[in-house]
Amino acid sequence: MKIHQLTANEALCSLQSGPAGLSSDEAARRLVEFGSNQVVRTQRESVVWQFIREFIHFFALILWLAAGLAFWAHWNDPEQGMATLGFAIVGV
Repeated sequence: MKIHQLTANEALCSLQSGPAGLSSDEAARRLVEFGSNQVVRTQRESVVWQFIREFIHFFALILWLAAGLAFWAHWNDPEQGMATLGFAIVGV
């Protein structure tokens, strides 16, 4: 069961705490055991790199290859209409 589904007393009991909070000794012990309660900032990747990654993942590469093959087929035999297929694949 998740803690947000418990009553206040059940949640405090599951955390081994009470309405008054932790004692100083217990707080010091938990600080040593678990470390400080801080959120560490991580470096985010740039928006440009996130945008580029949309075009180079596995399935996108397969689509690029299919579009390239369609354009190559159009170059070899323009009567087939493969350029339209190539543009449709690039659109996807």
